Amino acid sequence: MEDKKAQMELEEEINAAKNKQRVLIPIKREVEIMPFYGKRPLSKIEQVLYFRLLEALPDHVILAQVQLSRFLGVKKGFNVMEWNNRINRMSADYVICRKDFSIIAIIELDDASHNSESRIANDLKKDQAIKDSGLKIIRWHVNNMPDIEKIQSTIKQENN
Repeated sequence: MEDKKAQMELEEEINAAKNKQRVLIPIKREVEIMPFYGKRPLSKIEQVLYFRLLEALPDHVILAQVQLSRFLGVKKGFNVMEWNNRINRMSADYVICRKDFSIIAIIELDDASHNSESRIANDLKKDQAIKDSGLKIIRWHVNNMPDIEKIQSTIKQENN
């Protein structure tokens, strides 16, 4: 009985090879358990501004915590990897888009952590990359967060 089963399996493999089908053979291996846990992508204060943006801009798409490399491309003639490495690990707090996902503006929400020398340098680098791409960047501080009307007027001004 076992020989017949083995013969049938061999015939299936031969037929699969004839039909140029792949035969997948599961490989057992040990998998390291990674020490991650799920967490909220936005802080409480970032959530406050996010919901204000949604309320103020109902006809827009609001994206949060977007890597710069998702919306900044490298111009022809430049080394893509080299320039993308310069913005590696940088993200925009919010990207305000029209319904077709064309970008109106990038919004950064700054807090006290943006006062350190290294963070100031990083913010300047981020601002330059965004401005040099032709996109607009808006910076608001958590201690002076805009209300609905201020958000609307600012985005209307940037949309022209």
